[in-house]
Amino acid sequence: MTQAHINSILPIKNRVLAADEDTTFLAHYDLNEHDVLRGVKSVGESQAAGFDTTYIKAQGQQYAISDKVTMAAWVYPTAVPTGDRGAIIIGKPAGGYYFTLDASFRLSAYWHGKTPAGYHNSVGACPLNEWTHVAMVWGSTELKLYINGILDSTIAATGVGTAPTALDIGSENGSNRHFKGRIHSLGVWAQEKSIQDIKAIMLNGLSGNESGLRAFWKMNEGEGPILRDASAFHQDITHEPNKTFSWST
Repeated sequence: MTQAHINSILPIKNRVLAADEDTTFLAHYDLNEHDVLRGVKSVGESQAAGFDTTYIKAQGQQYAISDKVTMAAWVYPTAVPTGDRGAIIIGKPAGGYYFTLDASFRLSAYWHGKTPAGYHNSVGACPLNEWTHVAMVWGSTELKLYINGILDSTIAATGVGTAPTALDIGSENGSNRHFKGRIHSLGVWAQEKSIQDIKAIMLNGLSGNESGLRAFWKMNEGEGPILRDASAFHQDITHEPNKTFSWST
């Protein structure tokens, strides 16, 4: 993959600039193609959980977070999300925090109870049929959205969020807002992760014993209906009856 190709899939504000490129309207970030490829290669060579009309729910008090939360994953969308509210990657739409892709493949975040209310979108977007690392970081005073380890958007947001005790993955209750594609290395933290943390997560993955980690589903089992939680909570989750994931690299 060339730098030109990486520039083509990253949002304009996240591009790596050539030495002679006009910088009057672009921001420069210290990112090179080897950083992105290193993460993509590790994910692309392992199994990943495929979603279409599939759906899975995680339940537990460890997800009942009301102040700061980080959610991160590798995603590989294969179809345009339908509807005006986007496809669910993970979260609790009916009262909690959640992370979606909208119809333009932009990241979209919502947390009931936070001000201002509503969907907060990234500037950049995830390419179709490509692996992209995405992260949503809610702090006490702002929301940050990251694409491929780079800060895409910062939105002022305050207040106490509604604390869910269950999270939907790949759909809203299995009935709508289906994410179509593959998901890998999905993590949830009761912390506000820094940009250095996000980049390290993207490049190096997780061991499962990191501070503040509430869930980490590697999603690399390769067969069967169960996703193993590698965090200290070990909240393994099972697919809805009579269905399974489509596993692929």
